[in-house]
Amino acid sequence: MTWPTFVTTRDRVRDLRHLVPWLERVGADPITLVDCGSTWPPLLEYLADTPHAVVRLPNLGPRAVWLADLAPADRPYVVTDPDLVPGAFCPEDVLAHLADLLARYPGWPKAGLGLDLQDLPRHSPIRPWEESLPARPLAPGVYASLIDTTLALYRPGGSWTATALRTGAPYVLRHPSWAVETPDAEDAYYLTHARPGPDGSSWAAAVRG
Repeated sequence: MTWPTFVTTRDRVRDLRHLVPWLERVGADPITLVDCGSTWPPLLEYLADTPHAVVRLPNLGPRAVWLADLAPADRPYVVTDPDLVPGAFCPEDVLAHLADLLARYPGWPKAGLGLDLQDLPRHSPIRPWEESLPARPLAPGVYASLIDTTLALYRPGGSWTATALRTGAPYVLRHPSWAVETPDAEDAYYLTHARPGPDGSSWAAAVRG
């Protein structure tokens, strides 16, 4: 089985180069890159060369898939941020696992992956937020929690909501951009052009204080 997958992009390509091949391997199909007004040249080059569909939008923020009415109404679908990579031991049946969780817990609107915070510096401004999220155990490795736009599988016709089933290890992702201590050119460009806040970049909001 395959799952339509939407990757929302905005001036980040470094981790996207690793995320997309992994999505291809784990059954994401078709993959659509939903670009929100990016101007970072390396990302624009990537989007010009990708074999996957590209939808170009103004900067609608990380919830652009729903604001632009792109989410399918007839089948489950995946939405993810672009700056995520799988944890070292994340199984490749990950999307089937999320689909199984939605079948086992019919009252939940989406099932998404947890985050591995081990490489996140203790002084990271975003760490307190992540560690404060509720995580009520429902079963081994399954929690009642909150997920913003980290990779999650949504029910057909589902809209965005933070309410989610969230997985524990080994079904976890890493957020390398959050762990950067010495920003490179991409990080600097992203921070300069990002719109901080809940309808933009939570990382930019945290870094800017």
